[in-house]
Amino acid sequence: MRADPRLERTAADIVNSWKQDDLRDIFTRYGEESEAGRVAAAIVRRRSREPFLTADDLGRFVFGVKTKKGSRSSVDPATRVFQALRIAVNHELENLQQGLEAAMRALRPGGRVAFVCWRPLAENPWLLVPLGAAAQHMQLPPPPAPGAPGPFAFADPERVRGILDQAGFDGIKLEPVNDTLTVGGAGLDEAVHFLLEGVGPTSAALRDADPAVRPRVFAAVREALAPFVTPEGVRMPAAAWVVTATSAGA
Repeated sequence: MRADPRLERTAADIVNSWKQDDLRDIFTRYGEESEAGRVAAAIVRRRSREPFLTADDLGRFVFGVKTKKGSRSSVDPATRVFQALRIAVNHELENLQQGLEAAMRALRPGGRVAFVCWRPLAENPWLLVPLGAAAQHMQLPPPPAPGAPGPFAFADPERVRGILDQAGFDGIKLEPVNDTLTVGGAGLDEAVHFLLEGVGPTSAALRDADPAVRPRVFAAVREALAPFVTPEGVRMPAAAWVVTATSAGA
């Protein structure tokens, strides 16, 4: 998984030595894995008997953990775990500048780079609404510093422009996109589980909260999401940037 073989840390190092909470954190933050806690706990139990030596071994193990609970999908169940490990091994969020500079060198003059990133939390009700409901029953941690790793690391358009400009790109454009997305799955309880155990600031806050508040938080978030239930699932507004830029010399 190392993009650069000079990197000392490997995915095996992470899987076989990191604490359970740290594994859960990267699976959640970098992979948006809805079963992050359960997968991390299972990995720690397994490695105490036998370490993970190959990617295939880990992939088959995560597949077994997730499908035991009936999680079935056309996407390999281990995909999000491997995504999280790849990002952690290669410091991808920290090395965005280097990555864009490498893309700049690889592109022909006038070549285009494009990606999508979230706009600020305040513009994304699918994460803001459950966070507000949870705040009624527990103390929320301080918000992350601007640009800190996480879903809103690139929410500030000026920061994104600055990174692309420093990497040498021209014609930088950020187009706002507003849409609705299906949260978590087919039903209300699946959406609540996704937001409390999987992705976003509510799940991050709940991990360090008193376990006694979890039933109250679950009930409050469920009530807050109920108005968004549709025949297609829980559908909520979301806001993102579509970012495009061209290589210099176009």
